[in-house]
Amino acid sequence: MAAKTRIKIYTPKNEFIASCKYFEDASILSLAGGPGMTVRMGHAKRDTIWTEPDHDNDADRDTQFWSTIDAWSEGVKKQILEWENEGVYAKANNEGN
Repeated sequence: MAAKTRIKIYTPKNEFIASCKYFEDASILSLAGGPGMTVRMGHAKRDTIWTEPDHDNDADRDTQFWSTIDAWSEGVKKQILEWENEGVYAKANNEGN
């Protein structure tokens, strides 16, 4: 079974244009779309993890994009560890009974 395409790309007018499996593809689509494009981990605006800035320096843009993705990933990992420590995963999966 193929992996789900969880990364979503939206225009500044909140129009859904694509789903991606990889952040590399999301980066290219967001850059091509221009300022205001958003990369989300779902369809809701609250799921936005990147908004394409005005392009003054493309090298800076790539650094900022990957720093943002790394920070988001670390936040997700931290949340999962907190849930594991609280036993949320065990309860959800009926483990430990």
